[in-house]
Amino acid sequence: MAKFWLILIICVLGYGATLVFLQRKMMYLPTQYNEQALQLIDTLTPLEYQLADNKQVAYYKPPRKGSQKDPKNIWVIFGGNASVALAWLNLVSQYPDDYTAFLLVDYPGYGQNEG
Repeated sequence: MAKFWLILIICVLGYGATLVFLQRKMMYLPTQYNEQALQLIDTLTPLEYQLADNKQVAYYKPPRKGSQKDPKNIWVIFGGNASVALAWLNLVSQYPDDYTAFLLVDYPGYGQNEG
């Protein structure tokens, strides 16, 4: 019976140590753009900006009609957990309002952003 409890304690401690030492890899899953997504970037206007020491890029999709500099609405879209902003591009392209623009922003470390 003592062996059982010893093995159980070792397993629980091993599991806990694994969670502690690998927690960053389990929580931070930066996704980079694949070749297909990089081809879609050509249809957007890249907006480069700086955060501390890291170069960042957001993408502007102008409205299909009307003034590109003065759209009726601008939606700002961030990628979700373990996702990138350009994953929303298909939905954005099908948006019914022709006078709406979109700003697609990735978190640092995602897409083409450093961090």
